[in-house]
Amino acid sequence: MSEILLITATRLQSVRSGEWLLVDDPFELPLIVRAAQITRIRVTLKRPNGTTSRVVAAITRPLEATDREKGHFCLLKNQDEDSVPSGTELWLDPADFRGE
Repeated sequence: MSEILLITATRLQSVRSGEWLLVDDPFELPLIVRAAQITRIRVTLKRPNGTTSRVVAAITRPLEATDREKGHFCLLKNQDEDSVPSGTELWLDPADFRGE
């Protein structure tokens, strides 16, 4: 199985004193992630300039119950707005969920 596009980042916000970067666009969580019931995963960042990198991401629900139907959010560990420009794609590798 090939990689799965999680989201294309358009709105970003630094949180927790810069330790995390919030991708502030809600998205539908792929079934493979929901079934695994994990909250921290590795994603590949594919930037508009063609560069890529693997980073740790945390998947979370909005804190406000009224916002939870909008979907999930993604936090990127030790990233900032310069390392994740708008238009960066976040990709999952299904092999990460099969222990390969």
